[in-house]
Amino acid sequence: TLRWAAKRRLDANLEALGRTSAKFPDASKSRDVDRMTEANQDFRVAIGCACRNKYVAGLYETQLAISLRLARLVFAQAPLSGRFYRSYYVEVVPKHAAMIAAIKEKDARAADRLARDHVDLFRSRVVEHMQSSPAGDLPMD
Repeated sequence: TLRWAAKRRLDANLEALGRTSAKFPDASKSRDVDRMTEANQDFRVAIGCACRNKYVAGLYETQLAISLRLARLVFAQAPLSGRFYRSYYVEVVPKHAAMIAAIKEKDARAADRLARDHVDLFRSRVVEHMQSSPAGDLPMD
C-alpha cells in the first residue's frame, strides 16, 4: 500500500499524511492508548487514500482493523516506559516521517523498504509483549 501511495499520491494526500501523522507523537508522549490507536488508524487510512484505488484502500482498511486491534492490546497492556517504550515508540515517529518522505518523493523502493521495516518493528513488539505476558508459554510459530 505504501508503494502505491508513493506512486500515485496527490499533493492533497501529503497534507492529510502530515496532519494525521502529527497526532501520534503527542499521544505517545502522554501515553494515551486510545489516542495512539486513533492516530495510528488515521495515518493508515490517509496512506490508503493516497493509493487512489478504492479496492486497494478497502483491502488495506480491512487488514488495518485487524492489526489495530492487536496494536490496541499491546498499547494497553505493555509498559509504556523503560525498554519497551525506548525500543518501539521512539522509533515509530521517525519511521512515519520517513514514510511520508518516501511518498512525497514518489520513491516506491524506499516505501517498500520502510513498510517492511515498520511491519517488522510492530511484529517484534507484539512477539516481545506476548512472550513477556502469561501467553508467553504459547508457541509463536
